[in-house]
Amino acid sequence: MGRSGGYIIAGVIMAIIIIGAGAVFLSEREDYTIEVAEDIGGHVTGSGTYRERSTVELVAHPDEEYYFAGWYKDGELYATSSSISFKASENLSLVAKFEWKILKVDVDTNYRQACLIQSPSQGLISYGESFTCSVSQRALGYVFEGWYVEDNSGRSRMVSFLEDYTFIVREDTFIFAKYSILHDASFTITVDSYGPVFTYMVKSVYDVEVTQRSWNVIDFYTGKQLLNITGQGNNDSQVFSMESGYELKATQNVTYSDGQTATCTITKQINEITKKCFTWNYNAKSIPPAIDMGDIRVSNRTFDLYVPVSYDWYLKALYAPIPRSYSTGDCDDFTGYVTYNHPMIISMAQTLSKLTKEMNDIDQINLVLNFVRSIPYQYDIEGKGVRDYWRLPVETLCEGKGDCEDHAFLFASLMKAMGYRVAILDINVWDDINKRITNGHMAAAVAVEGGSGSSMTIGGVDYYYCETTGEMSTGKIGDAFPSNYYIVCATPV
Repeated sequence: MGRSGGYIIAGVIMAIIIIGAGAVFLSEREDYTIEVAEDIGGHVTGSGTYRERSTVELVAHPDEEYYFAGWYKDGELYATSSSISFKASENLSLVAKFEWKILKVDVDTNYRQACLIQSPSQGLISYGESFTCSVSQRALGYVFEGWYVEDNSGRSRMVSFLEDYTFIVREDTFIFAKYSILHDASFTITVDSYGPVFTYMVKSVYDVEVTQRSWNVIDFYTGKQLLNITGQGNNDSQVFSMESGYELKATQNVTYSDGQTATCTITKQINEITKKCFTWNYNAKSIPPAIDMGDIRVSNRTFDLYVPVSYDWYLKALYAPIPRSYSTGDCDDFTGYVTYNHPMIISMAQTLSKLTKEMNDIDQINLVLNFVRSIPYQYDIEGKGVRDYWRLPVETLCEGKGDCEDHAFLFASLMKAMGYRVAILDINVWDDINKRITNGHMAAAVAVEGGSGSSMTIGGVDYYYCETTGEMSTGKIGDAFPSNYYIVCATPV
């Protein structure tokens, strides 16, 4: 043969290489078997017979529901990577192990105060199992937008708009209930307490994620500002007082943690029947110096009378279809102004009758007369902007003021509701110096047994003069009738 050559001997590759003159190097390479046993859950590529020093590449391919757990040799972990590469140098027997996937599911919400998250198996879940997440006891003020999942890049997508969501777990999952803030500044207005003034409460319907809140309340009747306050969001309710108790305008301004704002304004007519307190002083000797009968209290000759009022009653009286001044000239029919059968008047009459039940008629009439005279006097041009305006008794009580005819109508209503016969006196006031009538006036008269003093006979019945306007006369039934008063007509009502 030539100077180089090769021989195959017994399955062994032998190479004879002539190097230089007479120098011989003999090399041989074997075949090696790489065996891989596959565990349940996947398969392996790359096993087989390899020539010595050739590259072996083994790749483990787990099934979808499994993950690769490692290469094992003789029960010991040989390698962890699913793809390994090495030079064939021996016969090798490996086991590729696969294990069922145990996946992690994390459930959360972007607003912890919005809800309670219910998840029966939150945490580690076997691949292919169903997982249900739901929200419960959702707090007012948040809006549920849906369930969102987040990928590895941090991007999220909605997977369900239902509050109860079930899905099959096939990978580690972060899922969260996404809520948005309800930007709604709605609130309620309720009566908080009664007394000489009305106390009300404004309270937010929704009180979440508020960083700043302001309240502003105005008495619509008087124009008085009742509440003006700004806070950092923890003032979701406020209490304020008002004297009229009829109508108010309230505004709430809210700023939220996401920078959005909301405003709500309510103009509310207080239609609830509430209590308004009238206070006056009177030295009634037959009444104990201290007494508390609920709707009327006495302390050191100071009387507090709690009168039921409602804005609905006030509006009906305010817009009643009756004349507000003389309509037929002298001696009008005053019957429609003496509202003795109104619930407000009936309640007052019952309370006053209960207080004065031990009094004689004269003392009882004087106490009621003193109460009516304590109501402040106001000229119609000041209160109503007109020369003459006849208030109904409900108006006088609700507004807490009136002129002569208003006081007369109120007194007559109470007296008639307490069982007395009454009359309205239409009076002209004579100016003796200038020899002319200066203005008109009204008062009342009551028929009562045992009366004395100034009176007039109407239909055979004696009615005793009662000056219902404060600071005129002594305020007792039968007071001396002023010499410059001329009765135009005395009308029983």
